Amino acid sequence: MEKFIEVHDDILNPRLVDIVENVVLVNANLPFNYNENLTFPRNHPSFSFKPGINHTFILYQQQKYPPFFFNNILYNFCVYKGIVIDKIIAGRVFIDFPTPSPKLDWPPHQDLDSPHWVCLYYVNDSEGDTVFFDDSKKEIKRVSPKKGRIAFFDGTIYHAGTPSETNSRAVINFDFVPYL
Repeated sequence: MEKFIEVHDDILNPRLVDIVENVVLVNANLPFNYNENLTFPRNHPSFSFKPGINHTFILYQQQKYPPFFFNNILYNFCVYKGIVIDKIIAGRVFIDFPTPSPKLDWPPHQDLDSPHWVCLYYVNDSEGDTVFFDDSKKEIKRVSPKKGRIAFFDGTIYHAGTPSETNSRAVINFDFVPYL
């Protein structure tokens, strides 16, 4: 299968877009966990200080916590694309804290070791591009956060978020396998 990176704007219901932003950033009654690094654990060789909070609502195909409406993001996107989902491996909310003097020092990574697709939903307008890399870790594309935007890509492509200098950067990440 050929690797791909697609960017889609304004395809979700504007009401859903506003509700998700409100739930994640305004009335955040979700059980968030603080992490020194949202990508790698402390004992990983690529660990660097990248503080933020995360909330996992699906892990290994098990719905861990409501609200189930986060799934509407992925389901509506897949209907738009004509994709049938075989399994959702993970669904997580990530909020990166603003970082003075940001620079790209967050190492490229893949979410999983196995083939999968990623639907990365941007909850709010912010700084902090998602940068994509080829297998030699050379930059090939950047996607800027925009409320309601979806970056859809082959999960075997290395990627990294970059920090925002002025406001929090919130994304919802789905790792899934399509029914082919």
